[in-house]
Amino acid sequence: MIIDFLRFTFLITVFCFLPGTLIVSLTKHKIHRFDNIVVSLIVGVAGFILLSFLLGYAGLRFLAIPLVLLLDVVVLLRLLKKKLIRPKLRWIHGLITLVIVLGIICQVSLNSGSGIQNPDGSVNFTETRDSFWHIALIYELARQIPPLHPGFAPEPLNNYHYFFNLFASQFYTTGGFDIYDLYYRFLPVFMSGLLGATVFVLARKIIKNELLSVTAVFLTYFTGSFGWIVGRGESAFWVSQTFTMLMNPPLSLSLPIFLIGIYVLYDLYVIYGKRQYRLWLLVLLISLVLNGIKIYAGLLFLGGISVMSFIKFIKTKSITILLLPLISIAGFIFYIKLGGINDAGNFLTWAPGWFLRAMMEAPDRLGGLTDWTLREETYLAYNNWFGVWRLRLLELPIFIAGNLGIRVWGLLMMTQIPFYLSAVIVVSLLFPLFFVQNGSIANTIQFFYYALPLTTVLTTLLVSKIKNTAWKIVIIIVLIIIALPTTISYCQAACFNKGAAISKEELSAMEIVKKDSDQSAIIFVPPVDNIHSLKTGVLSAKRVWYADRLMAENTHKLFKKREEEGERFFSKNENLLYKQQFLQQYPKIKYIYQEKNINYQKLPEKLLFKVIYETENNILYERM
Repeated sequence: MIIDFLRFTFLITVFCFLPGTLIVSLTKHKIHRFDNIVVSLIVGVAGFILLSFLLGYAGLRFLAIPLVLLLDVVVLLRLLKKKLIRPKLRWIHGLITLVIVLGIICQVSLNSGSGIQNPDGSVNFTETRDSFWHIALIYELARQIPPLHPGFAPEPLNNYHYFFNLFASQFYTTGGFDIYDLYYRFLPVFMSGLLGATVFVLARKIIKNELLSVTAVFLTYFTGSFGWIVGRGESAFWVSQTFTMLMNPPLSLSLPIFLIGIYVLYDLYVIYGKRQYRLWLLVLLISLVLNGIKIYAGLLFLGGISVMSFIKFIKTKSITILLLPLISIAGFIFYIKLGGINDAGNFLTWAPGWFLRAMMEAPDRLGGLTDWTLREETYLAYNNWFGVWRLRLLELPIFIAGNLGIRVWGLLMMTQIPFYLSAVIVVSLLFPLFFVQNGSIANTIQFFYYALPLTTVLTTLLVSKIKNTAWKIVIIIVLIIIALPTTISYCQAACFNKGAAISKEELSAMEIVKKDSDQSAIIFVPPVDNIHSLKTGVLSAKRVWYADRLMAENTHKLFKKREEEGERFFSKNENLLYKQQFLQQYPKIKYIYQEKNINYQKLPEKLLFKVIYETENNILYERM
């Protein structure tokens, strides 16, 4: 595994870092050497994703790696012409490295045990719903771009941002890595390290103090909510905290890219004349790629671009700056059209206060506040909207402060930063209070996540205003003590969570399917067996006719119709003719897999499917 991780690191350098240095050099923007390394890496990641997407969509994906290698040659030739300057290592470099390593260990350890075989041949997975969806989509993007729906085959995948999965699939196909090592270990280490590095460079730009910037990185990794005060977990007030974000890889990749986007805007805000137009290249690249990784980040960054450009227009009276948001909006529309987002109009629903009410009522949040709930129901029954909104105004500070934890003090520094950055934070915090997402109703809470590292930096900025060094140290210690309880309790619980175990029997059955070189083959399982995850698709590395109801609903598929069709096929009471017609309708269904549960019935021989693997718990058929 160590050798594979070193190969992964080498490929990151070749595919992302070296091309990124070339792109950044084109801007002729002079920044700190460490900042240049981080910005180049982020820009390289964004460029590699965009190149892979465009070439894949054009049917020229095979050109992506040669083109990247060509850029590497250009970079190396340019380096040969320059006199290399030996970097001067300082104590701060060792300190930031130590904090980032600690942060990586904390974040990655929560899920790093997944996909490792146990002595009895079984395999455990700490979390299965989201991770199985992403792994199945990585497999699918390794097959083709644009992808089909891995859990609704053979229909195309629409209304989903899959740039993280595309990024991962390029390393999977090129590097030949074990998918579980890549997804659960290599990529998380990379993304966690990126988070720490990007917070450091942004904090140093805003705070202008290296030691406090390291403190900001520490607090970013380890700060939890105030859930511990009410005896609940990290998401008691709704928002999952930074130390668990690797459970959501698209969010984990989008966050450092978003932060570097803010970093570039910070420079663009104070640069005038022709120099500013060179930075547009970075802004537009980051904006376009964020849309495809996490649409929430793309919208927030687009808002930041628009507000910043309008402020500069007011100051300079130069209408040219307004082209930047217009081009960014054009890029957003381009992604919507090309990325298969065909139902954007039904993405959000106006639902003011939904999260506030759910926070007070849901048993997995604060819950149990019977008096509060009854009071609201009484107000609603008598149409007392003043009373309802009075409750909402009381819930609002609980929601904001509870989720931010110690970061709430950073809001006091909102007037000390550019207005466009304050606007981004405000929208990030408040957008979920007015809109919910159709399908996964709670998904808009993810807007809030992008405020967490920004308010962490602002909290550290507040500490920097304290003149007395002794008091400054005391305040930092107090903040850390208050920040850690939720993180510690969550990590303790996670250590004992082995997750779901996949039996050796099931793995053996799926290994037969996985070895089939037919990339278009579809595996068919009873809907009830895979309704909550894409387990069969992950273990077999094949498309599934139907699995994972939530993602089918999120991508606006007719999942109820497909569930009914699948249930009819496996029903003991359904006639043979229906089953034959069903299989004729889907000729790509090559395998049928069943668990021998209470609803199990062996398939009739006339369906022309033969048994190729059978145990007392499961059975696998192949089309004759």
